[in-house]
Amino acid sequence: MTCQHLIDFLTEYIDGQLPLSQRAAFELHLAICSQCRAYLHNFKVTIEATQTAFNDDPTNENPGSVPEELVQAILKARQAN
Repeated sequence: MTCQHLIDFLTEYIDGQLPLSQRAAFELHLAICSQCRAYLHNFKVTIEATQTAFNDDPTNENPGSVPEELVQAILKARQAN
């Protein structure tokens, strides 16, 4: 497997969708290629950061809700126009 093949199969690898033979070749390449190990690590970090970047405050009982103060401010601004 080449570095380009590794990149081509990266999402399937992370999702556990690679057939066993390709997975073995993928992991063998990772064992010998430090650049691909770093690429995989950065890819995983990016996915994790993206997934958590837009999470609501975990203490909020109503995730995704808009604060009432903001709603009232928008309504007041619309009435003023």
